[in-house]
Amino acid sequence: MFKWLYQKIFEGAYRFLHILGYRFVEIPLIIRGIGHQITEPCTLIKRQRLGLVPPHYKFIVVFSMDLTHSKFQTPHLNIHLIKYLKKYFSTLLFEYSSSKWEKIKFSLLAPFVYPEIYGLRSKEQDNLRYPVNYYMSDTQSSGSMFETNRFYSKKLFEITRKDERYARKILEKLQVPQNAWFVTFHYRDSVFYNKDSFWEKNYNNRCVDVESYFEACQKIIEKGGWCFRVASKKSNPLPEKFKSLKKVIDISDVCGDVEHFSVFLFSKCKFFLGCNSGPSLIPGYFGVPVVQVQTAPFYGLPIHKFDIFTYKKYWHLEEKRHLKFSEMFASPYCHLRLDEDFKKHNIRIDDNTSSEVLDVVSEIMNRELINPSKSITHAQNTSIFGSPIVYCYKAASSVSKSFEKSNKNTDEL
Repeated sequence: MFKWLYQKIFEGAYRFLHILGYRFVEIPLIIRGIGHQITEPCTLIKRQRLGLVPPHYKFIVVFSMDLTHSKFQTPHLNIHLIKYLKKYFSTLLFEYSSSKWEKIKFSLLAPFVYPEIYGLRSKEQDNLRYPVNYYMSDTQSSGSMFETNRFYSKKLFEITRKDERYARKILEKLQVPQNAWFVTFHYRDSVFYNKDSFWEKNYNNRCVDVESYFEACQKIIEKGGWCFRVASKKSNPLPEKFKSLKKVIDISDVCGDVEHFSVFLFSKCKFFLGCNSGPSLIPGYFGVPVVQVQTAPFYGLPIHKFDIFTYKKYWHLEEKRHLKFSEMFASPYCHLRLDEDFKKHNIRIDDNTSSEVLDVVSEIMNRELINPSKSITHAQNTSIFGSPIVYCYKAASSVSKSFEKSNKNTDEL
């Protein structure tokens, strides 16, 4: 009798929330890095503003901790950054929160997010879940985040005065001048993954040798700037040669609250230097341009129109040559993702050189307006890049002009 009554109360409440336009968006933190945690809800915001999502929908975003996936990787979170989403969503639910109020909210709403776990039933037409994982996660077809950010390029966030004051106090302690400009950089290393995990064994193509950033950091300092490295506490420390530059600062060495300070570094840097990793997606939502180097797999391009990139080159071991730009967009190469995939197709991945990274950093510092390069414009007008089977279909970012000129593997126009 009690179970029947509980089911009826649930059905009534479920239908009521559905009529009011409430929908639940789940972001499972264990299998979603910081890039997913921000970009999936931000893409939803922009799609609703573009009229691609019903305007009356009111979203409750659930950041869940699905421990069944913990064997894959340890979650990389920035709770402080995630809270910037409160401006756009009815409610943010945190399953992992230490706050009693957050735990109460989650326990009250959890049956509507996971009715089957609670032994409850809901009619399919009244489903309150709204999927957003395909915006980024389905790499075998076009990622909606590329097209969405192409047509809606406005920034979504502005750093709060409170956060800026907090960061300025840290800069003062570090003796960074009040009017100093700086570049924030990030690189992905193997520490990102749990040791001996599936991802550690198959995703090293996305990792970057930080040595390739050294000359670029020297150039930034030569021009009067500072360099801040954002990383989690578990990341490997910067090599000593970087720290010897004095104006290069690893925030994990100098700041206890890395999450809090990094929001300032994402939002106020002159530009962001990164690779194909979650942090490179964040600055664009604050209106900051991204220079993405060492991009691999090739389809993992930056998403905003003011971003530029270089990519790791694909060397075909049998043919003994680098693949052309257009070939990298063609099947099967456009779908290669894991290290084992590249091995099966006889592809060796060649990193960008230090001089190539230096050139693209010099390029963005020497111009105010980033114009699309010939290669990327050409590629977007071909059936290869323009096909919806390609993950980065309709990407708005541009390949670096300096990188294009120095490499023979891009197509001649």
